[in-house]
Amino acid sequence: YRSRAELAAGGMAAYVARPGDILHVAPPDRAAFLEVATFDRLPLSAALLREDDLWDLEMPMEDIGEELRDARLFAQELQGLSPSEVLAARLKRLSNFGILRQALIVAEKDPDWSRVLPTLGPFAEAMYEASEARLPA
Repeated sequence: YRSRAELAAGGMAAYVARPGDILHVAPPDRAAFLEVATFDRLPLSAALLREDDLWDLEMPMEDIGEELRDARLFAQELQGLSPSEVLAARLKRLSNFGILRQALIVAEKDPDWSRVLPTLGPFAEAMYEASEARLPA
């Protein structure tokens, strides 16, 4: 993911495709939401990935990429935790995702959001849990 600031600072050269770039065929706000949702749900999918799933692709498990490997490790770390601990761990992981960190920085500088964020902060886990409950399994 390359931020708008990085793209703006890089001039036209910043718009050249590089390995690891992701193309979103959606409006920017929708693309950002889809990327956040994908990142959040990736450990659920990664935990189901088995080595024989990759045989047809002739890909060894060690070549699955850093993001998927991290998601698998995170899913393993969640095993044995209570539901409230899983929720807290997933929210913490999500809050460290680049797009959300950038959004929070922008929101903290916004006159309206900067007043609302301190009020919403204590309810972050409850809001996350409520939104998670609305997603299909």
